[in-house]
Amino acid sequence: MKAVEEERQPKSGELDFESRAAGLHRLSQALLGGSDNASGEKRVLVIEDEEQILRTVEEVLEERGYSVATAADGKSAQQRIDDGPYHVVLLDLVLPGAMGLDLLKQVKERDPAATVIIITGHANYENAVAAIRGGAADFLAKPFTLDELEIAIEAALERRKLAVRALAAEAEKEAANLHFFLTMQTLIETLEARDPYTRQHSQRVAVHSVMVGRELGLSESEVDNLYVGACLHDIGKVGTRDDILLKPGRLTEQEYKVIQQHPVVGRRILGPSRFPPAVGEMVLHHHERLDGSGYPDHVAGDALPLPARICAVADVFEAMTSQRHYRPAYDREVVISQLREDSPRLYDPEVVEALVSALEKSSSPDLLTATQRSKRDYNNRGGGGKEG
Repeated sequence: MKAVEEERQPKSGELDFESRAAGLHRLSQALLGGSDNASGEKRVLVIEDEEQILRTVEEVLEERGYSVATAADGKSAQQRIDDGPYHVVLLDLVLPGAMGLDLLKQVKERDPAATVIIITGHANYENAVAAIRGGAADFLAKPFTLDELEIAIEAALERRKLAVRALAAEAEKEAANLHFFLTMQTLIETLEARDPYTRQHSQRVAVHSVMVGRELGLSESEVDNLYVGACLHDIGKVGTRDDILLKPGRLTEQEYKVIQQHPVVGRRILGPSRFPPAVGEMVLHHHERLDGSGYPDHVAGDALPLPARICAVADVFEAMTSQRHYRPAYDREVVISQLREDSPRLYDPEVVEALVSALEKSSSPDLLTATQRSKRDYNNRGGGGKEG
């Protein structure tokens, strides 16, 4: 069993979207089926350091059928929060050993759907704004009546239902998107399997794109988009005839025009998906060049989005350091030298240097394909103008 689990672990640089999709689906089901407690129990946590208020609120809520937990200081509050989730949290802003806003953050991290009602004797504009920005659902100033409290709790429970449904819907949407991606990835792998020289090309481009993204300090969500876009960058080639795609010799002008349409076809294939714009931009623009000499739209300069610039460099690097049916692979140092020479005319220099830096740091030999080929032979063959 352990061996099977190890086989399913993603390789270095890969993102395990299959497990993530399954986890999102489980989250959605848990939110809809379990988070609001099918038994009808309504759990309330009261965090308040004034003993009289704490006991009065606890007694009244229990009489009305709520399951109540209490805490009177920061340490006990943190322990209670960890015992959650709760349907409603009543939280004093000022407590011994902790600040209410810090506890508010902890509650929301523990349960994003948690509805928190701030109760405080320090009611002012700044506190209200800070609490709302932190995710509080309501704000009660002391002294408050029990009727006001009960109305606030009932409203909070309704907000929680809406929040749970929204989170579940978002999780399902993201899971569906990831399943769509996995289907498209399978299609890409089937496409590349027709040609032994391009097998795993898209996966390697994705790994290199992720390396560059992390080297540039992009956020994890941006890195996720890089991975998806790079994996799918050649999806449009499913619409290209084999006699053109697998042609061993030089393409005719007409055949090259057909190849140049694969980014457009790819973007059209992804039309029904809900991927972020960066993914579609990578698929459509990974053959564009900074001087406008690329295709299909001749996008140039700052108009070319960063994710597409990253994919373009990763695509060319991977293609040139891999063997193809019409030529051997080039040494990676030769390709790096050529990329540097062609930037900033064709490629973003910052992206090229980020790739070089990431490669130097990488200890994963399967990411790097190196052969003994001279730069003179590379240049004699005209470089890598139509690679990828």
